[in-house]
Amino acid sequence: MIVDRMLMIVDRILITQVNMLLIVDRILIAPLNMLLIVDRILVAPLNMLLIHDRILLSGLNMLLIVDRILMIHDRMLLYRPTMLHDRNAELLY
Repeated sequence: MIVDRMLMIVDRILITQVNMLLIVDRILIAPLNMLLIVDRILVAPLNMLLIHDRILLSGLNMLLIVDRILMIHDRMLLYRPTMLHDRNAELLY
């Protein structure tokens, strides 16, 4: 996704071992300031996971708070991103 400030969000989910999950989130912000945030979360033997992340992205007095909830149960993945300007945004895989 590319907008005026060239915001690109790439989410990668890698299964490494039987009960281990590696989640890599990369957020790239350009043009003037290039910011690269890489979050690596290693998750072991639970069948249910709840992750709450807040990422502050600033640029030209721009504030973005991203709340992410990941819920993993067996083979079901629920990914629900919510933002301040759109509390109803929801993706269900």
